[in-house]
Amino acid sequence: MKSRPDAPAVASSQTGFTFDAPGSFLLKSCALCDRWRPAGTYRSKGYPPPHWVLDYSLGYASGFDFACGTEASGPVPRPVRVAHLYPPGTPYLESGATGGRVRSAWMIFSSDFEFLRAMVDVPAGFARIHDPSGVVGAKLMAMAEDAAGGSRRYCDCAAKGLEILSVLQGAARVGESGFDYAVGEAAGHETIGRRALHCLERRYREPMSLPRIARELGVSVSTLEHRFREETGETVVQALRRIRLEQSRPYLIRGASVKEVAAAVGFSTPFYFSKVFRDHFGTSPGACRMIAP
Repeated sequence: MKSRPDAPAVASSQTGFTFDAPGSFLLKSCALCDRWRPAGTYRSKGYPPPHWVLDYSLGYASGFDFACGTEASGPVPRPVRVAHLYPPGTPYLESGATGGRVRSAWMIFSSDFEFLRAMVDVPAGFARIHDPSGVVGAKLMAMAEDAAGGSRRYCDCAAKGLEILSVLQGAARVGESGFDYAVGEAAGHETIGRRALHCLERRYREPMSLPRIARELGVSVSTLEHRFREETGETVVQALRRIRLEQSRPYLIRGASVKEVAAAVGFSTPFYFSKVFRDHFGTSPGACRMIAP
């Protein structure tokens, strides 16, 4: 029997990544629709929807002023190439001063991706996504065309749904409303520092790290640190600590315990929270609670 020859002494290589916190995605429905909308304000069908809803405006009849939103926000304008993202269980309203035809596309899905929750974690309870280059709209229309093939085309439709979520993950918050985002070329108008700051403002409750933020923004850690400090005058760590401390005061004033507040705003322990609170404000969290009504 011949012996196996020795393998050449060549170093092996591998390219990839092991995802430690993947999210799930399950497409429930997608459609392209052209319909008449009467004048007035009315609730969406299936009220309240049990899954995520991404509803996108493709076109309107001339003069039709379509608006929609949650009960918290009231109807807000949704022009062409703008989508609204509603989380599960959120009732939403649609409104028009006059009747008219509405052409739209949507997908309904289940997901536990953290960035989706972060986008809608605002008082309005939803996100308005501006898509001036039509990237999301084109994918939704292609998905609807695939869906016409029935259940055998599910994998094609679901793949396009994940592509859309990938686009949304790169969205940048814009304006002062708190619920407006931009994708595609419009997202690139914000600097790295501003995008990072908005990320911290949305997700300060979560465990955050420089590598994680850099990965989500698509830059290196060194670039993130340099650009952030250059644009804001703070380090990322300083900014995150400041945001958490600023967000802690309303909880304390409402009478929440130091332990509850520390957990609510992202601090690892009540002791550390108390220490940095005193360093920042010159008083203890307990003293802040004393002014609670």
